[in-house]
Amino acid sequence: MTPLCELAERQDTDKGPRGVNASLGVFPGHNYTPTYHALFDPIRERVQSICELGVWSGGSLHVWADYFPAAFLHAVDIEYGRLDEWAANSPRVMRHLCNQSDHGGLVEVARLAGGFDIVVDDGSHNPDDMTASMAALWYHARYWYVIEDIRREHLAAYLPIWNGIAGRPRMEIQSALSPDVVALAWGR
Repeated sequence: MTPLCELAERQDTDKGPRGVNASLGVFPGHNYTPTYHALFDPIRERVQSICELGVWSGGSLHVWADYFPAAFLHAVDIEYGRLDEWAANSPRVMRHLCNQSDHGGLVEVARLAGGFDIVVDDGSHNPDDMTASMAALWYHARYWYVIEDIRREHLAAYLPIWNGIAGRPRMEIQSALSPDVVALAWGR
């Protein structure tokens, strides 16, 4: 088990093999973190800025903060009522109230941040929103751009569009929760 998997298992996030939630207890996850560790570990100490679209309670923000000790975290969501106390108050977390389909709003977030080393789209899981976010943020991602929880049925229609924006993905990550769900990662 990778260090990133171990961090994810202690938080309310579905990115790792398992997560922990106060009401659910231990729950199964997508198990993206072994691949994320392989992609991110070589740049781990250099990462200064991460943007995550869709942060729910903030569990993944804890994971990113622990894994990337020097990173400033940009949390983009349409509401923050679910954030835990740390995520809501940490000086390392900048909250941006923005819909992931708002091109101008996302470009402004990227401008304010000075770009991002990594962008993780875990937002609405709607392929039109994923496309809008990628169009706005791909050029502001220095190392990696990841879209999580893509239904395979959408790949035929949307992958050519995403390829037109960012080229072919460097990695496809199969979800452990469903054979119909993947994450895609584009690298520079």
